[in-house]
Amino acid sequence: MPISFFFEERPTGPAPRYIVRRAQRRLLRLTRSGVLKESLAPDAPGRMEMYELTLSPGGSSGADFVKHQGEKAGYVLAGTLRLWLDHEAHLLEAGDTFRFPSTVPHMFDNPTEAPTRIVWITVPSTEA
Repeated sequence: MPISFFFEERPTGPAPRYIVRRAQRRLLRLTRSGVLKESLAPDAPGRMEMYELTLSPGGSSGADFVKHQGEKAGYVLAGTLRLWLDHEAHLLEAGDTFRFPSTVPHMFDNPTEAPTRIVWITVPSTEA
């Protein structure tokens, strides 16, 4: 099940099929981990998921590495992202980008005292 299934509905009227207006973004608040995800992709069938992810200071994806089928990519809009890939830490700043197969053990966090904003893209595997 794609993570977009868990997003809040945004009842702001009919939306264009291929467009998402800022006020129509669906939200997922992961308060305990300090993560806010805003869906940037229209709520229509498709494999690619795209979010604006905001990490609070100290926010993280969790304490454990994960891996699964698919691919992930992103663009750091503001702040600092510490992206752990195969147990190696990479500090990314505004303007930096990444892409990796989701089979690589990964996790991320914000090690600073300022919020971090990222455009995060996930393409799940086509395998069932």
